[in-house]
Amino acid sequence: MNLIIETPRLLLREMRHEDAQALFDMDCNTNVHTYLWQKPVIDIDEVHTYIDMVRQQYIDNGIGRFVAILKETNELIGWTGIKYINDHVENGNTNFYDYGYRLNEKFWNKGYATEASIAWLDYGFNQMNIKEMNAYTHA
Repeated sequence: MNLIIETPRLLLREMRHEDAQALFDMDCNTNVHTYLWQKPVIDIDEVHTYIDMVRQQYIDNGIGRFVAILKETNELIGWTGIKYINDHVENGNTNFYDYGYRLNEKFWNKGYATEASIAWLDYGFNQMNIKEMNAYTHA
């Protein structure tokens, strides 16, 4: 994908295999998985499989999760973005757009998720013309 979304502090760009180590560092942290499935990754190959899946979503659906890069330091701080759910049922729904994000714990509480969320919701509603978007978390 050629899409790059820029916010005041972030660059949001497609996920690539060279991002695997930074994504692994985030996803092996149990705290990051507190409101997820409680299953942190244990092998970097899991991250490469995830990247392959996301890249296939770009092809199949024209959208998927993107990495978030901190402009000031060029650090990958996590992922964020819109994906189209059409391969399973979530909370009784399928064939819908989902917004989500996941950040490395050292970047929590700095407003990055909010900044990325505002940019993605603007893009989804105003550029993609999405009429309804969902988001979920585990209790």
